[in-house]
This record gives sequence, structure tokens and C-alpha cells, in this order.
Amino acid sequence: MKEKIKHPKRIKKLMLVTILIIIISLAKVNAGTANLVREKIDGIYAIAPLSDRTHLYNLEIYKLNTQTAYCIEIGKQLTDTYTFTSDINTVSNIVNISADKLNYLKLITHFGYNYRNHKDYKYYMAAQELIWEYLNNIDVTWTNTLDINGPKINIESYKNEIKELIRQYQNPLNVPDNINCKIGDTISLTDNAITHYQVSNPGKETITKPNDTTFKINVTDNYIGKDIIEIKTINSFNGPPMVYYASGYQTLLSAGNIDTKTKKINLNISGETLTTNLIDKDNKSCTPSGQATLSGAEYELYDQNNTLIETFTTDDTCRNKIPNLYHGIYYIKQIKASKGYKIRDKVFEINITKDNTNITLEEEVIKSNIEINKLFEVDDNYHKEEGIIFNIYDYNNNIFKTLTTTKGKDIITLPYGMYTIKQMNTCYGYDKVKDINVTINEDSNQEIKYNLVDKQIKSILHITTKNSITKENIEEKNIKYKVKNKETNKYISIINTNNKIITTFTTNNEGQLTIPVSLPYGEYIIEQTNPPSKYLKNNEVINIKIDENSIYSYIDNQIVINADYYNTPITGKINILTTLETINPDNNIPPKKEIRPNIEVELYKDNKLINTYKTDNSGYLIIDNLLLGNYCLKEKNNTNKKCLELVNPDNITPVIERNIELKLINKKPLTNTISVPNTLSNKQNNYYILPITLILIGAIIYKKKNNKTNNNN
Repeated sequence: MKEKIKHPKRIKKLMLVTILIIIISLAKVNAGTANLVREKIDGIYAIAPLSDRTHLYNLEIYKLNTQTAYCIEIGKQLTDTYTFTSDINTVSNIVNISADKLNYLKLITHFGYNYRNHKDYKYYMAAQELIWEYLNNIDVTWTNTLDINGPKINIESYKNEIKELIRQYQNPLNVPDNINCKIGDTISLTDNAITHYQVSNPGKETITKPNDTTFKINVTDNYIGKDIIEIKTINSFNGPPMVYYASGYQTLLSAGNIDTKTKKINLNISGETLTTNLIDKDNKSCTPSGQATLSGAEYELYDQNNTLIETFTTDDTCRNKIPNLYHGIYYIKQIKASKGYKIRDKVFEINITKDNTNITLEEEVIKSNIEINKLFEVDDNYHKEEGIIFNIYDYNNNIFKTLTTTKGKDIITLPYGMYTIKQMNTCYGYDKVKDINVTINEDSNQEIKYNLVDKQIKSILHITTKNSITKENIEEKNIKYKVKNKETNKYISIINTNNKIITTFTTNNEGQLTIPVSLPYGEYIIEQTNPPSKYLKNNEVINIKIDENSIYSYIDNQIVINADYYNTPITGKINILTTLETINPDNNIPPKKEIRPNIEVELYKDNKLINTYKTDNSGYLIIDNLLLGNYCLKEKNNTNKKCLELVNPDNITPVIERNIELKLINKKPLTNTISVPNTLSNKQNNYYILPITLILIGAIIYKKKNNKTNNNN
């Protein structure tokens, strides 16, 4: 800068340290010389508040070797010829500025005047001002008048733009190192720092830069695998920045290329994924028909050159995914059908593109038509029966379909699986046909016919006696029953071999009874006349109905109606008291009875230990819900037993109750003892124990002796 006006203040020593030129260092630098070119900008002045006074400098744009240069030592004079170098160590010694600071100055000069579209001289002003502020902490401003107090020229936006470009350059480029993508994808990488970068190696991809902050990658559609894209910072100048110096004069720094940054981006390119969706042809879903399954179907995938690409098998999801396929025409051929389905001869074609990666495959289930011809018999003649409902159940016993007969042909279609055809209604007085089990498989005919005939109902009655508590059979012979026709109010009867009318029927050893009479349609009452031996008599009757809605079973092709008759078992209850009875030998003293609490008691049935119980604090114990029979009770630590029998007296009493006292007898001894002093011992508190009987004998002898003496006198 050329000084235009000097104020009359005393010039003080400049803030910057005098440049030292070291001859040895200069000898090692690849240096040259250049002439300074000045471009004066009229009407623009820098206001620099230096230590001696505020200076006013005319704006000049300097060039050396055709490159824009900036003053880095404010307040020094310029010369016409300069030596220059780009060696960072040499430059640091020349200007006494650290390498870090020099690198930052390079960034200011690089992004200042003449960087790309920075052709406005205000970028020069902004860069120069940033250099002075950074090195000297001086707040330089600009004016368009020859007055240090003149109006200020605002170049903050220019300074901020340069600082933002520096920040972007210094910050790491915010783009991923690895990108997973597919063929034909379009990837946009956006970051403000991208403005400083250009593509140096596009790899196999096509890359554009639609704006300063975005790279657009168009992934090729003919390559699958790994690819590397390389980008690096843009060089805007022809060479590196130079420091221009001359002994005793202003040092300048020219704009130049800054350190190159390189970024590698790894692309992991995969192909398209073909998704196959297998569905049932009839229901158009992944749910198989009947008891077939869509899993297990095998297919082959071929490319357009008829090269086998993949063999795949469907699972329960009905889907398959085949990855890493190029765009183009492919063919799918079925080689194995899933269980219950027909194999498809058709070859499926698909053109895989970015927007077409799914194909639906249909399988047709194996099925048969079931024709039901429903008839009923009248006097050996057969007639078509309409309005008869048949439910078709699957193997899980769920209703699969329902058919109602007409006077025409009745047909129902069943898919692969096992089914049961069950007749649900019939005409009055007629039986239903037996359930029909049908299997539809690969060997089934396409049409299966059934002629079903209902016959008039006559049923035998089978009665089973059961425990009302356990629901188990009461296996006892000679339980007696009667069956009454509700309409005629007469008991069912037979005539035995002795021409005797029998109306009472008895059970076998299993507690079961089959009435040996075929019963026609009607309502009947079952009465129990003799209950099981250890059960209460059940006075309730069972009403049964024999009609088309009855639940039947079959014995030797004969219709059987089963009836269960329940009896409640009679139970036993034992009330136990544990006592202690003390007997005194003196008959004048009555025995003393006490309660013995917490005594363990064992219960035996038929000499087998059933359980062990304990009396409470009051010596009581109740054992109930016992089956009738013989029992014994014994204290755990005592061999004495008490036995009893729980017997059914009348088939009326629900609980047979018995009271038992487990008594322990304690007899006192006939003799008592007392303690007398031991006069023969020197020890204190020693006593002889003499029986009272001896004392009594001594007393008697003493008395007799005294009497004799008295007589002699």
C-alpha cells in the first residue's frame, strides 16, 4: 500500500518484528526474482490505526508473476523487485511467522481475490483486511474519502464469505466412506464442503455436480460388486502460493493452490432382489386349500441365455428372495409341486427392472367332486330325500363346508386332505347314515359318488353306572334298572325261558347293562331300583329320547343309545380323641382322665397304611371322606390297634360316622417311698430310702412288745 497522507504525530515503532534474512537459509531455497505490478484503485482508502497514529492508505492491488499478492507487514514500504520462495521453512524464517499461521494466510489468499468468480476488488480488500486482523489484531476499515473519519465501506459479507470457504475447507467432508447401493440407483451426496471438490476418478459410475454442494452418482446397471470413487479438492491456480521478500521492505504473499485433499468413497453395489409370491390359484392367497401346503414347492430361475441362476424352495411365508440379479429377462420353471398341489408346466417370464422385482406364482390344488345321492327306504323302495344337511369336517374337526340335498344332483368339491361327512338331520323315525371318511390325494378320482340310504330307527339302550364324584364306572354286578315307555306308561319287558315277564334288568360285573329289546322312536324313563352296595340310592330318573337328533353309536351294525346313570358314594367319618387315664390303686380314688394333644395317629385299611395324621391341641382328630370298609387306628409309637368297620346300613345315610377314643392307661404303684436322714454318714443331705411297709412292720413289732411288757407288770 502506498501511503497517501501522514499525520503530524510521532512515528512509533511498528508492531511487527523486523524481518531477519538468514543467508544460509536462503541458499537452500529454490528462489527467483519478480517485479511488482501495482493496480491503483482510485477513491478507495484503508484506515489503519497503527501504534504511532492512524494511517490512510490508497488501495492498490499487487501482482507478482501474474499472481495476486497481499501485504503481510502493515506499515512497511514496497520495492519494485522481490525474491520469492514457496518453501515453508524458509518463509517462516523470513517473516518470523509460524507454519500454522502461514497455512491459514494461504487459505485467505486462496479464497480471496480472483478465486473462481471473486472478480470484485472488494474481495481483495476483504482478504487484505483479514490478513491484517489475523496477524496484527488491527481493525482496518475502508472509506471512499481522504478522511480517516470518512464514511465506511461495508465489506463484511465478502469477509464472511471467505471465512466460510475456509471453514468448509478445514472441516472434514461429510460424506460416507462406504455406501451400499443397487444397480441403477441414483445417489446424491450433499455437503457445503463439496464446493471445493471435483471428481478425480468416477470408477464405473457416472457422476455429475448439479450444484456447488452436491454430487449426483448414477450407479451403473451392468456391474455388481465393489467400486471406488475418488474426489479431491479443486486447484484454482497455476502453482503454489509464494512469499515475496526484500531486505528492509514489505513482504507479500501471493495466492496459489492449497494442500490437496482426497476422499475415497467405496460403493458396495448389489443387484436387484427378485421376490416370488406363491399363492393358491383358487383363493388367491398364501393360505393353502384343504390340508395341502404351499411350502416345499421347488423352482428354477434361468436368465435369457437359458443359464441356471438359482434353485429355490418356498417356505411357510410363500415368499422367496433371490438377490444380486442384473436387469433383464428371466424365466421361472417349476420342478416340484408342494404337498397337495399339481405341478405347473407353464414357464413364467419376468423382466426385472428397478421398478419390477416381484412375480406371483399360482399353484392349483388337487381336488375331487363329491356327488351325494340321498335316499330313504320305505318297504324296500328308495326315494330321493331333499333338505338333508351334511356337514363336512376337516381333520381338526372344524366344519369345512355344508351341503343341503335337493331332488337333483348334489355335488360338493373338496381339496386335498382328509374329511368326515356327517349327516346332521333326517326324517322322523329314520336313522342317519354313518359318518363317511373321505381322503382326497394324488390317487383320488376327480369325481366320487355316494348313494346314502336312511333306514327306520330301532335302537337298543346301553346303561352305564358311574360314580358321580370321579365320573368313573362303578364296576359292580346286580345293580338293577327299569325302563318305562313314557307314552304308554308301561315298563319295557321280556319273557324269559320260564315264560316269566321280566321288567327289571341287572348289570354285569362292569356295572353295565344292555336292555335286550329294540326300542322304537319315543321317549323313555330309566329308573334305578337297586343301587350299588356302597352308594346312595339315586331317586332321580333319566329321560331319554330316541329320534333323529339322538346321539348314536353302533354295535355290530345295530344302533345303540348310551345312557350314564350316576350314584353318589357313601363316605365314612371317624372322630378320634386321644386321652390319658391314670388309675390309683386305692379303689376309693376314681381314675383321672386327661387329654393328650398332638398325638400322631396311623390309619390302616386292609392292613395297609393309608396315611398318618395328628390330633390337635384338644386331642381331637377328624378323618372323613373315607371309602366304606375295614379300618384300624394306631398311635405311631404304640403297638395297640383299634379296628372298626364302616358299613352301609341302608343306601340312604350319606356319611357313616364312628367315634374312637385312643386311651393310654397309667397305673400308680402299690408302694410309696419316703426320705429319712442318714445318721451314719458324715455328708450332709444323705438319706436312706425305706419302704413304708418296713416302717409299718416296725411299728407293729414295737406295739406288740409294749403290750407284752405291760402284761408282765
